[in-house]
Amino acid sequence: MLDLKIIGEVICFYREKKNMTQQDLAEYLYVTRQTISKWETGKSIPSIELMVELTKLFNITIDDLLYGQKSQNHDISYLLSHYPRQYIVNQIIRGMIKERLEDILYLFSSMERSIIINHVIKGSISADIKSLLPYLSKDERVRILKAFYKECKNDIKYFISCSERKLLEGKNEHKKNVAIFR
Repeated sequence: MLDLKIIGEVICFYREKKNMTQQDLAEYLYVTRQTISKWETGKSIPSIELMVELTKLFNITIDDLLYGQKSQNHDISYLLSHYPRQYIVNQIIRGMIKERLEDILYLFSSMERSIIINHVIKGSISADIKSLLPYLSKDERVRILKAFYKECKNDIKYFISCSERKLLEGKNEHKKNVAIFR
């Protein structure tokens, strides 16, 4: 659910950041100063067309406009309980939430974790693999290890099991379809 006060706070924050008055913004958007005031006080919100114009002017996403910069104001548990989960996952991917993955990963569903791990593998989320490994499920560990084993083999050799090491080094070729964890 949209919080009109948050949208208003975001508009006010970015307007002031651009050193614009309410009148300046009103003229830019072809609305009245009173309209800007109503938005900023949470009494109404801009139309979708004007929201798009605001995102362009302020160089922010529509999510930023609708939900604000909560990642700087609240902890992750609060964010997950008050805002769309996909928005929070996207904020993590964009680097807007600065929490360590190993501290917050348990709060996410397996699907959300999979998305986050895909981005760790792609490199769009930086993470300390050694620190992350103990917090991953068996399948997640295998995915991460397959992606990073060659480049950080020496750093993680003491953090992986013998069966994981054999799988990664290709020593269990005849047992490929057997689960590596028992």
